[in-house]
Amino acid sequence: MSGGDGHVHGGPSEAWVKEVSKEYSLLNVGSLSLPKAKFTSLGVVPLCTNLYDLNLSGNMLAGTLEQFSPLVNLEVLDLTDNQITSLKGAEALTRLSRLELVGNQIRDLADVADLEHLPALRRLSLAALHKSQRDNPICTIEGLFDRILALAPTLEILNGVRVVEGGNTFYTAAEKFDGVLDAVDKLKHHDPDPAAFDFTRPESENAGEAARAAEAEFDVLLEESKAALAAVEESIARATSANLERLSKPEVFITEKT
Repeated sequence: MSGGDGHVHGGPSEAWVKEVSKEYSLLNVGSLSLPKAKFTSLGVVPLCTNLYDLNLSGNMLAGTLEQFSPLVNLEVLDLTDNQITSLKGAEALTRLSRLELVGNQIRDLADVADLEHLPALRRLSLAALHKSQRDNPICTIEGLFDRILALAPTLEILNGVRVVEGGNTFYTAAEKFDGVLDAVDKLKHHDPDPAAFDFTRPESENAGEAARAAEAEFDVLLEESKAALAAVEESIARATSANLERLSKPEVFITEKT
């Protein structure tokens, strides 16, 4: 039953969706924006199965992404500033390329494990881009950037930062170099460990040569990382500029007539 404010069971009514989308049928709705409407449920939104762009930012939606599973054509989903706790059930959203989740209640790596089931995902936001936003609790986990990229290697932009060559090449090179140095240290103490040489190249004849080879590769990746850092700074500047431009424009809120 629909209330006078356009809500049905805490979510948007069919009449409200049709008015906002200017479509006569829910099946014709392709893009829908219903921000800051205090929704606690999706209402009739799951019936809009041809939706490709959905903005429900600033509402009160809780739970997992499983509630969006009927929307198999979604490409863009903005859930900024809600109460989402997990990406469980996201495997149905195989076309999703952009997912905005800043300001939710995602806490653990287990809560984002379903990222690996999103083959089209190119852009993901979990961390606040400006002071008016809130991080997800998961953002306090050390090394989160690389862990997210391991789950979603298709990402091109993570938390507003453009990912360069997977985003973690510098981290991988540093880890490799540390491994070789550990092997050299064990040899010095007459405690060789064959497993420690997993980082060396086939042509390396001893730990010293392996260390020099790894160091040379590290230097190359260091230069690439400097270039990546420049790209990151450019992305941050672009995001900041875009946000300032957005804040300078008044928001328009649409409500259903009673």
